[in-house]
Amino acid sequence: MKKQTIQSPDAPQAIGTYSQAIRVNGGDTVYLSGQIGLDPSTMQMVVGVEGQIQQVFLNLISNAIEAMSSVTGRTRDLRIRSFLVQELSEVVVTVEDSGIGIEGHGSKQIFEPFFTTKSTGTGVGLTICRVIVEAHGGSLQASTNKPYGAVFQVTLPSADL
Repeated sequence: MKKQTIQSPDAPQAIGTYSQAIRVNGGDTVYLSGQIGLDPSTMQMVVGVEGQIQQVFLNLISNAIEAMSSVTGRTRDLRIRSFLVQELSEVVVTVEDSGIGIEGHGSKQIFEPFFTTKSTGTGVGLTICRVIVEAHGGSLQASTNKPYGAVFQVTLPSADL
């Protein structure tokens, strides 16, 4: 597949807050609120295979929503942010949630093939995401979000524009 500069015509609309009900796990409704803080200047700065990059973020966002589905007694927040690290020529996108988190699983172990914490998981989603990101010259890391949840950080080389 040919790599190309990925463009998003809706970039200026990718900043704001939301509150939405989402169905997960066979019909359970999860109410989410959060922020999308995508810097419009970063939205056209990544070279890659668009469908593959979309799959990475779809998986990370789906995992975040699923991780929050069992949370009660506190707000379920999903934050998606992007920024440009000009001196390193990198675009960084973070997906942060207030779900059950990854503590106790190890931020490296969750990327191992067939490792899963889900009763219906296959353990290949995050492995595939990391392979895709690394094939694009980037990195995928996970850390604990404070006070609850997880943060997944995707770093990709920026396009020379």
